[in-house]
Amino acid sequence: MLASLQGDYGPALRFADEGVAIARELGGEGDLAVNLTILGYIRARRGENETATGLCSEAVTLARQSHQLWTLAFALYIMGDVALVSGDYRRARSTLEESLTVNREQVVGLSHAVVHEAAGALRRLRRA
Repeated sequence: MLASLQGDYGPALRFADEGVAIARELGGEGDLAVNLTILGYIRARRGENETATGLCSEAVTLARQSHQLWTLAFALYIMGDVALVSGDYRRARSTLEESLTVNREQVVGLSHAVVHEAAGALRRLRRA
């Protein structure tokens, strides 16, 4: 994840793919959901929006099954962000709204920066 935040997507992608492979092998839904979300984030930053959406969609399903609210909120946020940059404003709005709702339901939520970014995007979408 750090490599992707520094814009070095090659190593980030390799590490994320490996994380997904390990999580699939170990079989934990929650761990797999987190790793799929990270991989989706990296794919989105590389402009691979369809792939990112598919990965995050799988992560959302697994996070719901494993009752991991933080992972669910994070995966929904990434899906909403991808929908926003792809011009799918209806999906962006509903997904970001759900992400913020899920975030409010948990004790340890997404970072304040992520919440403010999602809330700002929702305000802009509501005006559009």
